[in-house]
Amino acid sequence: MKVILKNRYTKGQIIQKVGFSWTMFFFGALVPLFKADWVGLLVMMLINVVVSYLTYGLGVGIVDLVIACFYNKNYVQRLLQKGWEPSTQNDVDALHNAGIMCPDVKNEA
Repeated sequence: MKVILKNRYTKGQIIQKVGFSWTMFFFGALVPLFKADWVGLLVMMLINVVVSYLTYGLGVGIVDLVIACFYNKNYVQRLLQKGWEPSTQNDVDALHNAGIMCPDVKNEA
């Protein structure tokens, strides 16, 4: 499911998927790198380094699968904290269904 987020300061818009991230599963750290999501990149790299050290590289695939399950939700939460807002009430409802708390849409006249 996709939601449209708008930035209240710059008036920019992002269409962001909420749910499992196939791109994160297949391309790993390149996804947060291209999105300039430095927190997500750092967390993913640290987790992968620790897991590969402890399992001699065998557990990285499983960890990448788990990270892919939660990446989009965490990314949207970080965007909401930075000032992005849902564009419509349907986007608010989609975020609530995904377990992401956000304020309702403000009608600007």
